[in-house]
Amino acid sequence: MIYILMIWTVVGYAGTQVSTHIKMDWRTLGEFHTSSDGRSDARQLCEEAARQLGINSENYRCVRSK
Repeated sequence: MIYILMIWTVVGYAGTQVSTHIKMDWRTLGEFHTSSDGRSDARQLCEEAARQLGINSENYRCVRSK
């Protein structure tokens, strides 16, 4: 199985002295594979990576790819 770590992040910013505009979108950050011997689980690896990066649970998703 393959899981992809998707994060909700800033992809664009425009600002003046009076106003600012921030564009946010989902972006891929990494791909995680279940090992053929079953020792490592792709979803667990994805979740652990997000924890290590300190990403809040509402700002990431581990999406199954295959």
